[in-house]
Amino acid sequence: MNGQLDPIELMKTINELEYKISALATIQTGGIWTDWTPDLTQYGTMTLTSTTISMARYCVIGETCFVNCEIIGTLGGTPINAIYVSMPKYAYRTDKAATLSAFAVQTSADIVRPGLLTFSSGGLIGLVYKYDASNYTGATVKFGVSGFYKFTTS
Repeated sequence: MNGQLDPIELMKTINELEYKISALATIQTGGIWTDWTPDLTQYGTMTLTSTTISMARYCVIGETCFVNCEIIGTLGGTPINAIYVSMPKYAYRTDKAATLSAFAVQTSADIVRPGLLTFSSGGLIGLVYKYDASNYTGATVKFGVSGFYKFTTS
């Protein structure tokens, strides 16, 4: 065709490039945030009802699990000093080295104060404590967890 491009070959090349670009756009290299629904079953005689999970997401990179959640509910029964929330992955360690940052607010008038989350001996349940580790009261509570921990793959 005397140095001119064949329109059919040009269209094939364009289609191949569009396919390759589309394939590259879907490649994930880790760090994908995923929703999860934490189990909020409480232990002892304290209850957590009327819950709203405003956000519960986690992301796994290698053996590290990043979490971010915020939950509102009503506490009842006999108060204890920890709210139990299931985590998306089993923690590799369950001692204080696996502590995550948390917050807990008893009523809307309260100031948000830092708290902490430690893991139960089984590694899947996180215990959310208030800043002073005092007992919660039977009222509306808003709490959240944010941080990362190493999880076990076995």
